[in-house]
Amino acid sequence: MLEKTFPFPWTDSFTCKVCGRLVTPEGAAIVHRCTRCGTLRSNRTAADDNPMKLMSIALKPLANPPFPLERIRELAGL
Repeated sequence: MLEKTFPFPWTDSFTCKVCGRLVTPEGAAIVHRCTRCGTLRSNRTAADDNPMKLMSIALKPLANPPFPLERIRELAGL
């Protein structure tokens, strides 16, 4: 059995719904929610996007998680 050298979370959980084979990410998208009506829209990232702004958007859920970190073990059933 081959051991993984690097832990890539998407390799364990994302498979093609048609043939069942592994899928890999081809790009990234930013999901926007309208503050008035709640409509969701996605927009692909581009080469001229500010990488620091993209990182700040990506890290926002880690900086402000939707659950109390003190209870992570309890919530995860560990």
